[in-house]
Amino acid sequence: MFGRRNARAAARWMRFAERAASDGLTIVRVLDVCQVARTGTKAVVTIYDDHRARDAWFWWDRVEAGSTLAVVFSSGYGPHSLRDGVIFVGNQTTGSGVHDRLSGPKWIVQRFRVLEVAARAHSGEVDWAAVAAELDFSDQAHLVRTFRDVVGAPPATYAKDLWPRVSPSSASADGEPGSAR
Repeated sequence: MFGRRNARAAARWMRFAERAASDGLTIVRVLDVCQVARTGTKAVVTIYDDHRARDAWFWWDRVEAGSTLAVVFSSGYGPHSLRDGVIFVGNQTTGSGVHDRLSGPKWIVQRFRVLEVAARAHSGEVDWAAVAAELDFSDQAHLVRTFRDVVGAPPATYAKDLWPRVSPSSASADGEPGSAR
């Protein structure tokens, strides 16, 4: 459905995720870089399965907004933070905790977000605004526009027209739709 280029991107993502899992690493996505210092970078990140924005300090490493990384981290209060739950990637004495980077164009991340939207569309009634917020789209209109650009139809139309569901009332006793007696 998405072509060879997306199949290659999916294979790259799977290798990246499997390598991270086998090494006990956590996948994070850098949403925004707040400060770059001599000793590291302060950024806002989301953990792959969590989707909550968190502050992070990357010791001895420069990271860019939009990058996806496999890291080792600890959390807690920082030397310049009064908030609990700040993520510290690496440490001051041993160095960087970034072990792997998923490099490549922005469309890799976009395709996986679109695949997630398609999976949600298959599941039935969906609160698209909540899905947009969870998947880091700026708003629901951004989600719909991106999905339509990639797939060719808005998510609601995709769910309704391209993947019709069989309702129990339209199925016959032998399970075939439309052949009710």
